[in-house]
Amino acid sequence: QIPCAQSEQLSSSTLSAGLSTNSKMKDLQVLFQNILLAWVSKKCIPSVAAFTFWIGQEETTKMGFFELSVSTTNTAWASTRLSKEDALDILDTKILPNDEYGKRIQYGRDAQGINKLVTADDPKLALTYGEFSTQSTDSLLDLALSYIKNPQGAIEMLDLGSGCGRLAIYLTLSRGTDQLPWHIHGIEISELLHSVASEAVTLGIQNYLLEYGTNEINDRRNCLALYHGAAQDLKDILGQMDLIFAYSTVWKTCGFSEKLGAMILDQEWSELLASSCRPGCIVITTDRALDPHFGWELVQRLDVANREIMGSTGYIQILR
Repeated sequence: QIPCAQSEQLSSSTLSAGLSTNSKMKDLQVLFQNILLAWVSKKCIPSVAAFTFWIGQEETTKMGFFELSVSTTNTAWASTRLSKEDALDILDTKILPNDEYGKRIQYGRDAQGINKLVTADDPKLALTYGEFSTQSTDSLLDLALSYIKNPQGAIEMLDLGSGCGRLAIYLTLSRGTDQLPWHIHGIEISELLHSVASEAVTLGIQNYLLEYGTNEINDRRNCLALYHGAAQDLKDILGQMDLIFAYSTVWKTCGFSEKLGAMILDQEWSELLASSCRPGCIVITTDRALDPHFGWELVQRLDVANREIMGSTGYIQILR
């Protein structure tokens, strides 16, 4: 018997079971099968689960204790589709208010863990929190959409480094049509920022803008799913995307390309996205382009407003 502890919103559950220390891989396989059956029977299947486990040995009983900690993110569905102006107004006043921008920047610094001056190549700079303009994002997305050929069912779009969820929530409320809804995803490596984003989704629900639920047949609503973890550990999510946006302005680079006329993102990102995404996937980056050696073709660039650095250049790239 493996219990499934549920909260009201099924936000998380913890499952535990005892295993003998000489259990083989087959025992673990059976355990996972039982866990899945428990989820199904109690209708608490998570949209995404992050698994962490510890195996310890108690000297007196010689029994190993296996604890599976499951952190899940439920899909939130847009109750209605708003105009871009109305979505931004509600976002800035009720969900992630403009006057709390400084607080969110401080959350980002706390998550980043930088308490001293760092050099330009410090890897922690990739964790820098910022809020890219929604209007500038819309301009880049509108340009990128012309390169998506024959979308099927819905546009699958990812905000890579979704932070406090501002952009992801805005797009969920404002994008798409009944004929072609958008499924918005966000990946955030910081537990602190992800928790702030989860609270923002709750505020959206309290304001009757979002609601938890399951996907119904022919559901034409926009939806939002936020994932806590590193992109390297969520390759299955990357592989489902039609469109990815990354506010990459301060991410590490490998230098300037005279051929592209742009700074090039570090090989880690160009390679990870190329190996995880499907051909035809479109990736928008800011102020750094993806390396064409990994199959990325730069098809468009656009200068857009960015209050945080006095303007940015967006690069639209397709994986060939």
